[in-house]
Amino acid sequence: MPTILITRTQPGADRLAKQLETIGVASLVCPLLVVEPVLASSDEAKDAKGFILTSAAAITALPDPAIVAARPVFCVGAETARQTSQAGYQNVIPAKGSGKSLARLIAKTAEADGGKLHWYRGEVADETLLRHLNKAGFSVSQQICYRTVSLSGLPEDISQSLAGGAIDAVVFHSKRGAECFRRLKPELAPEVKFLAFSEQIADVLIRAEWSDVTVAKRPNEASMIATLRQMFLLS
Repeated sequence: MPTILITRTQPGADRLAKQLETIGVASLVCPLLVVEPVLASSDEAKDAKGFILTSAAAITALPDPAIVAARPVFCVGAETARQTSQAGYQNVIPAKGSGKSLARLIAKTAEADGGKLHWYRGEVADETLLRHLNKAGFSVSQQICYRTVSLSGLPEDISQSLAGGAIDAVVFHSKRGAECFRRLKPELAPEVKFLAFSEQIADVLIRAEWSDVTVAKRPNEASMIATLRQMFLLS
């Protein structure tokens, strides 16, 4: 049975660990980033014709579902959309897991002259989405509603497991998580593999001269689990 180190933020890390357990994969959970809410309100959200979420961490910043009503909530990927729907929002529209795919989705679904969109974002965010939407003629207001704080050091048991070969692969869901891991420079057993959610994340790992890097075929949890099955020849 392979053992996987999960580095994503909570609660997604524990959720993934439970999913992996069902396919016979053991896991250790060590979030490299901790999400902290930023308490702020924006009057611009009241008049928005639609809302943008690039992380499930921003869901709690949305107005009440009754206030949002049928206005669209554009989500970066399927998991953020699933959690948004579970929170009671009606018109949730998922993209394919990247800022570029989210911009394409909005351009196809909404009208550029149909009013302002309001983006709930983190303190640090990829500006690709905003550039694409501005180029397409959309007006977008922004509200920072959370920040992510990087781990300053790995727990001793995780460091020992990485160096001693007790961990077979490390899974990364975000570029910042991969950058944090690279900065911490843990000692790694030669056989440790890496699985990245996207090419952008993989680039960070490859630049650190870690060569055994695999990218999930699609930036979603199901594809990542399917890729793990292939990596370790699981039925």
